Amino acid sequence: MRVNLEHHDSGWTATVERTREFADFAVEITAAPGLDHSVIRCEGVRVEHDAAWVLASWLANAADCRHGEPAARFQKMLDYANRRGWYDRERNEIAAHIMIRER
Repeated sequence: MRVNLEHHDSGWTATVERTREFADFAVEITAAPGLDHSVIRCEGVRVEHDAAWVLASWLANAADCRHGEPAARFQKMLDYANRRGWYDRERNEIAAHIMIRER
C-alpha cells in the first residue's frame, strides 16, 4: 500500500493507492521544493522528521479492507508489522517508510 501525502494551499491531504499490495507499505510525500515536510499532521497520518505513522483504522477504511479477504490480508500485514516492531498497538499506528517526491 502507498499512502500519498500532498500539500495544497489549504494544507495536507492523504490518499491511499495500491490497496491490494500488502507487502510494500510506504508514505509518499509530494511537495514543492523547499517546503518543510519534517512535521505533518493530517487525517490518519503523522510525520515527525524521519518517521511516518499511519492510523491502522483509517488505513483499513481508506483502502476498503474492512471485510472478507482484504480484511484478512490487512490483518496479516498488521501481525507482520507487530512482529517487526512497526505496529504501535497502544496508538493503533503502523510505521511506514517515507519517500519524498518534489513537484
